[in-house]
Amino acid sequence: MELEDLNKTFKDITTVVPTIVCIGRTAEGDGMMMMNSKEEGDQQREEDLSTCIAAMMQVNEQVRNLMLASVCFFLQQNPSYQQKMTDAIKLMQVSKWN
Repeated sequence: MELEDLNKTFKDITTVVPTIVCIGRTAEGDGMMMMNSKEEGDQQREEDLSTCIAAMMQVNEQVRNLMLASVCFFLQQNPSYQQKMTDAIKLMQVSKWN
């Protein structure tokens, strides 16, 4: 399937599923992610997509394990982000969530 066909198919899917995250690898082994949100504005889209991923993690242990393994692998490959993750965890420990 050509990239143009893939984009059209993805656009068709988003008419039925307006908030969606698709993660995959190309035949060449490169990472690929396609995302769509009906929200306007960068912050609203990021929150909508984050809520989508969090909802999947909440109900599916396999998704949780995959996301956590991906984060761990990323942090091993990019040590500069380890402190950002540590800071985020500390912030979550003292924050009150809705």
